[in-house]
Amino acid sequence: YDVSYGQLYQWVQKYKSHGRDGLQDGRGKGKPKSILTPEEQREAEIQELKDRNKILEMENKVLKKYQEIEREMI
Repeated sequence: YDVSYGQLYQWVQKYKSHGRDGLQDGRGKGKPKSILTPEEQREAEIQELKDRNKILEMENKVLKKYQEIEREMI
């Protein structure tokens, strides 16, 4: 299969420490939550909350702008 010893060794170690979840290809997506350390889980949750907060702030600005435009039209 033209796989180097080093690559095979890494796969075996990931499987031993994390099971099937450790072998998932997560490039560009981050690690699966099942293999994150508690500290990494907290950091991921904080980032998700920051992202959600940013989206809600943008929605709020859009609604305020819409109401402002609506008042000007009246």
